[in-house]
Amino acid sequence: AIRAHAAAGGTILLTTHHLDEAEALASRVVLLEAGRVVAEGSVTEIKAAAGLTRVSFRAPARVEIEGGIRCMVSSWRRVPDQALPARAKITGSYAQAALAKSEAVESGFDEAIVLSVDGHVSEGSAENLFMLKDGAFITPPVTDDILEGVTRTLLMKVIKDELSLPVVERSIDRTELYTCEELLLCGTGAQISPVIEVDRRPVGNGKVGEFTQELQNIYFGAVRGDTPKYKDWTIPIY
Repeated sequence: AIRAHAAAGGTILLTTHHLDEAEALASRVVLLEAGRVVAEGSVTEIKAAAGLTRVSFRAPARVEIEGGIRCMVSSWRRVPDQALPARAKITGSYAQAALAKSEAVESGFDEAIVLSVDGHVSEGSAENLFMLKDGAFITPPVTDDILEGVTRTLLMKVIKDELSLPVVERSIDRTELYTCEELLLCGTGAQISPVIEVDRRPVGNGKVGEFTQELQNIYFGAVRGDTPKYKDWTIPIY
């Protein structure tokens, strides 16, 4: 089976999120064929067994969030709680997220913002949403079919403790996205993603907002273990 892979082009493709760490991440490779393990070993062992001259590492497209992302309001609506529990990570509901994300990317945007069935802002394709308006951060309530994200809960506390700003949970109308001062998406994968444009309309001055930038700095410091006060966010690995 390994030689068949070699004959097909002499390359085994390994998917990794960090191209520069590919060698370390792929120190042990499991090669699957039709769901069955056909080879296992180090990159060197796999290459030697298959007579390969190289192993390529292909990283998926990555959105650079530091400078802000561009979003569109999706034509797809968030799955309502009456049909599927929105607050649970149910596999089937990710089909809607994939449709929204694909629509956004194919339309030239980085991410989608999804509305609830009744037209209120719910969340991103797979992220929670916060907007800054009139001196407060506003986030959709759990009754607007959001996933009750861990990052969302942590961020609400950080906004209150570090920025000394109130956090309001209330329904958000679509047009408020066009007039708010700052906007961000958050989640385990998205981390803190500043939104600088919605439906080709700039958010604020079209740049990463002051408070969003500060939240991003605090978040990265915490998850990288650089901030002692947030050490309970991480687990040391030795």
